[in-house]
Amino acid sequence: MIKRNIAVFFISLFLLSSCAKTVKIDERYKPYKNLLEILSDFRRHLNDDTYRFPPAKDITGKNIYKATLIRLKNYQETHPGYMEDMVSFSMAKAFEKLQDYEQAIVHYKKLLNTKSRLEDEARKNINVCSDFLKLIEMNKKRKQNLNNKSIEENLESFDDILKRWVALNKRYNDTPYEYLSKEEEEKADVEKIDFIVKNRYKFENGVNLAIIGYNQLIEKHKESKNIYSHIIKFGNLYNTLSKEYVAENNPRGLSFDVNEFNKLAHSALDLYGIVASKDGIPEKVEAKGMIESYQAYIEKIRREHK
Repeated sequence: MIKRNIAVFFISLFLLSSCAKTVKIDERYKPYKNLLEILSDFRRHLNDDTYRFPPAKDITGKNIYKATLIRLKNYQETHPGYMEDMVSFSMAKAFEKLQDYEQAIVHYKKLLNTKSRLEDEARKNINVCSDFLKLIEMNKKRKQNLNNKSIEENLESFDDILKRWVALNKRYNDTPYEYLSKEEEEKADVEKIDFIVKNRYKFENGVNLAIIGYNQLIEKHKESKNIYSHIIKFGNLYNTLSKEYVAENNPRGLSFDVNEFNKLAHSALDLYGIVASKDGIPEKVEAKGMIESYQAYIEKIRREHK
């Protein structure tokens, strides 16, 4: 009887131990144990050149700045009040890198009048973020008044915003804010060229103005991580112009000039080709797809013209 009970005990113990086995968690997805662990990768990428290169990824493949924000918020919930100055400062820096200057200021202000060793740095950074935010708010107001101004007035307002970003870029050159100011200036340049392209037939020589604008954009931001996206968009402009030419000049009719069509088509294909020939960039697949579909369109038009 005793032997039987012992046997039953060991069988039960075996079953319990089997049920109690925990699933092995991939090291990448284990929760972070302390603040130092959360901030180790983040601090290493804090001064990365995000104008020339895409934001770094954490071990799980997420944007390091977004991932750090999430982990810091979770840390705050589980450790309320602990190392509050470091947590607030780090969250502010993460919001900066995500170009949310308003939230960055909110978190920097939490350090004011706290006698933290980070207080002076927070005050300086509030001033910088305020400079950035001032121009962003000015640009928002410009957009709100877009329909109340003439084309020429709108173009002048674009140039005014750009001059201000250029000045800010010079002010923060050779500082940790240099890359952010370049990114903001680039966004302003893109907004301007998008406006010109959209309204190209409202300007005198608007098509030429759009082409010149794209050439200037690509030359100015040739070191940007977005350069290949700019080149694809330039190709898209020529693609659209060729289709507009076809819409106005029936390929079966006498007004259709195949040489004029070919000029536009070849310009688009050349630009797509620049991107399609580059290895290791995400835009390569997009450019190759554009070439394939556009070549089919070109062949269709040439057959109609014969």
